[in-house]
Formats: sequence, structure tokens, C-alpha cells
Amino acid sequence: MSNVEFLIHEVQPDGEVIRVSGIVNKGKVSLNDEFVSVRSESGSESPVLLKVSSIVAYRRQIAELPTGMSGELHVSGEGASELGKHCMLSA
Repeated sequence: MSNVEFLIHEVQPDGEVIRVSGIVNKGKVSLNDEFVSVRSESGSESPVLLKVSSIVAYRRQIAELPTGMSGELHVSGEGASELGKHCMLSA
């Protein structure tokens, strides 16, 4: 069971970085966290390895995003093609 979950609202590729907006469903997302799986809306799970390089909320860069707060994560790594609206990232 993961300690951190991030529910995706939108995915925007930006070169090597993927901008993922959504809300923290569980735990807190911090800089340099690594997401290791993504679960689709249908419940199928896929492995990923996506590292958080930046967090933006209310047009400001911050160091962590707590439970219940929405924001944008900038991630890079493996498995970005698995990301989509209503998917749940787990770290």
C-alpha cells in the first residue's frame, strides 16, 4: 500500500518533463519523490518511475503539496505514456 497518492486531472507533455495537474489524495507529495505505479480509472495498474522535479500551486513553486491540495507536478522518467485523466499515481 502506498503512502502517497495523486489523482490526475490533466497531463501536458513539455519536452522531457511532463506537467501533471491534480490533487493529493493521500499523504504529501514532496520534491524529489518518485512515483512507482499508476492505476487507471478501470483499476489496471502499471509500473512507472517518475521523479518530481517541481511543484507549483497558486502560481508559486513550493516544496511539498499536502493531502487535499491541488497543484501541478513536473515529473520525468519512465512510464509517462501510461498517464491520463483520472489515473492515480502512487509513490
